[in-house]
Amino acid sequence: SADTPRWSWSLWLDDPRVLAVWARAASAHPEKVKELAEVMSNRTLWDRFWVMAARHWKPEPLLAILPRDMCLAWFRFWEPALKAQDPVLVARYRMVEQVTTALGRLVQGAPDAVRDPLIAKLRGPQTVGDVLGKDAQWVWPEFSPRRDLKGELLEAGDDRIIGQGVDQGRLPGALWGERPGEAWYVLEALARHRSGAASAPYLPLDSPQRGGETSRTLLAMRLARAEKNLPLALEIMDGRSGGANDRGWLEGQVTLLVAANQREQAAEAFGAYVLAAQTRLTEEEFRSLSALAEDAGLPSPLDLLDPSRPVGPAFLAYLRDLRPAEAARFSTADPNGYRAALAHRWRPRESQLSADQIRYWLKELWAHDSAPLPRRGLVKLGGPWPHAAAWLERQPLAERLAVVKAVEEALKPSVAKPGLFARLTHTGSDDLADLLAVRMRLARGEANLSLGLAEGMLAGLRRGESLHIAVPERLLEGSEGGEEGEELAPPERPGAGDPIVDRLRAWLSPFQEAKTAAPLEARIRTFLKTKREEGRTTLPAWKLAFELAPASEASGLAQELEEAWFRGEVQAEELGPLTETLATSLPAEAPRWLARWPRRFAFSASVQRSTILVALKRPADGAMALFEGRRRSAWEAREEVQAFDAWRRLGAPVPAGMKAPPPWTEALPAWAGKAEGVVGPLGVRLKAHPLDLLSARAALRSPSAAEEEALLRVGITLGSSQRGSGDGDRMLLRLRAARGLLPRSAEAAQWALEDVSPEGMARLLVERRFRTADINAALVDAARLARKVGNEGGVKEALRILTDRKAFNLKALRAELAVPEAPPSTYHLVDGRPAPIRPRDLTWSLLSNVLKAEGVQ
Repeated sequence: SADTPRWSWSLWLDDPRVLAVWARAASAHPEKVKELAEVMSNRTLWDRFWVMAARHWKPEPLLAILPRDMCLAWFRFWEPALKAQDPVLVARYRMVEQVTTALGRLVQGAPDAVRDPLIAKLRGPQTVGDVLGKDAQWVWPEFSPRRDLKGELLEAGDDRIIGQGVDQGRLPGALWGERPGEAWYVLEALARHRSGAASAPYLPLDSPQRGGETSRTLLAMRLARAEKNLPLALEIMDGRSGGANDRGWLEGQVTLLVAANQREQAAEAFGAYVLAAQTRLTEEEFRSLSALAEDAGLPSPLDLLDPSRPVGPAFLAYLRDLRPAEAARFSTADPNGYRAALAHRWRPRESQLSADQIRYWLKELWAHDSAPLPRRGLVKLGGPWPHAAAWLERQPLAERLAVVKAVEEALKPSVAKPGLFARLTHTGSDDLADLLAVRMRLARGEANLSLGLAEGMLAGLRRGESLHIAVPERLLEGSEGGEEGEELAPPERPGAGDPIVDRLRAWLSPFQEAKTAAPLEARIRTFLKTKREEGRTTLPAWKLAFELAPASEASGLAQELEEAWFRGEVQAEELGPLTETLATSLPAEAPRWLARWPRRFAFSASVQRSTILVALKRPADGAMALFEGRRRSAWEAREEVQAFDAWRRLGAPVPAGMKAPPPWTEALPAWAGKAEGVVGPLGVRLKAHPLDLLSARAALRSPSAAEEEALLRVGITLGSSQRGSGDGDRMLLRLRAARGLLPRSAEAAQWALEDVSPEGMARLLVERRFRTADINAALVDAARLARKVGNEGGVKEALRILTDRKAFNLKALRAELAVPEAPPSTYHLVDGRPAPIRPRDLTWSLLSNVLKAEGVQ
């Protein structure tokens, strides 16, 4: 009954994808197909099976693997005529069943299907004499309507229809509906096409229905091409021109002209369409037109556009983003809309923009208040630009464009007196303007003027001016120092903790970058020495003094530090950062101070000690510091990973007489060799040690195809670690698994990929800094996968991204994705249930799909 509980395993197959996978696998096992056929061809067994298992299954995948007679038996379950047990209705149904079988073979292109007598009878008489004659071979006696004694029809619905006049008895409604109309023309065109008749292309043109004339003309042209009759196709094209703005007509026209070796006419038609569409051209249509031009060997659409006419704002933003050289030729009637569209494109990708794009952003977007200042993007401009962000943000909107031009002018050595320096004069309480002036002077080669500004700053410090200052923020690129495939957070750069030292370092930095720091360093050394003589010196001041000390003064400074130590002015707990400085500026003194630094085994202290020892050319001792810290302190999982990475990047040294931590040693092989080949051995490792996070992370080094089971184990291990980049890690693992499954099963690959879109995939791979070739290869696989599972949106999205990335050999990829598809199905849904296609269900779209399956686009 309906209350009978279902078998638990059957719930799994409620998912249509699972059922499709099961059916495809079962098709290779005749015993399973036979077992299924026995159930689906017996109404009692099917009803029981439906209640206990298949209540929510979609039967189409199962029908596809059944023998034809078993499929027909299943369809009979739902036929009212068979339930009524009316001999006349049963006979009619049997005839409909035979007709649909013959029609299905014709649609599928079965050998000699067109010669089937039932197909010939459906096509009807082919001569005037037969049409007007009374030959019984065209009559369907099974469908003759029954009448009562008064002559009134006893039938209902389609059974009342049999044809009129000379067609009486020839057009039963059970096969053709109310009237054959379009369906008969489709059947005749399909039959003539299957028989190779040259007249097949005329049928779409002769159809009397209104509307869709252009699509039928294109279908006629395709039929002529399928028959290898290019002159006829050209004749049809010339006789029935499509609309000037009809994209489908353009593609059919260009494809035919190129096939007929009339490339000049194709280029003329293509150019006319492009010019007509210029003002309404969108990014998507432009890409499509560009692909059509490339495949057909025609000029690029950009070469055909008229620069004197405006284009749409969104399209101009697209050109400015991806084709800046061409964008300069065009304008738009909506500049505000253009800036908004360009800002929408650029803001999420600020760190990926080029220097020229950042300059354009400043002048066109920021100067018109269409986007904020590109603080991270200023790094691409180099020189003083990255350090000008805070000062630029203080400028009023009306002055922004003039300020940007003033900065550019000041960076030109040929300009004798730039106006920027007048703008940098200020009475504020911080150093923003002065420091920017220093950097601008240094960039112009005016070191003496820069030094004068620095001397003014030092004079103010000597007078004890307020130290409540704002040091300009240093912009970070945020992607340095990591490995391919690793997600990084921007490094932290805290202040020294001494306002005076922070200010000195901020002023010293531009001179050091310009390699003109010697005079200022000498003055700062003198300033620091005076401060030491006046009283206690802070640890940051000692660090700066040692960094700036020349070799001739280093020993004396070391003696001063020693005396300060004995006076108790330097605390033992503070010696870590100081010793780190000594390791690079005065290596001979560093070991003595390192010995005075109390041993602490927390993660930060162990890493700092290791860094000092490595700087002293003692990598084995640096490794020992990590080993000891790990052994004697409880580190978090994140700290364990960082320590392992530090040891691995040192070359994995092991001090004499010691052993590296076993988890580190066992994880090391996963990081050896090529990143593409680690997943297989990694799966074996994780099967035995499922919590080995150090090894599992190696699977994130490449986006290449890999074994799904091993990647699932990696995902479990990474998930248990609660890594901050978990979503990105999971997406990358799903991508690798899907690429590994794609050659065997597109459905399985799609299932593994889940909801990862090509755009999300590309964004992740770019953020993880994988190689361009690897990113493009992943997107190519995404396009192939989308095509195999029928996801047209995914195909378009992947091709769009590949086009924007200027990927290699896109023409070949498009040709690969246009391979013939499977023949159209001979079933359609009626009231949500599959049913065989009858003659009345034939459409021009179905004929178009038949041609597409044969490779005629």
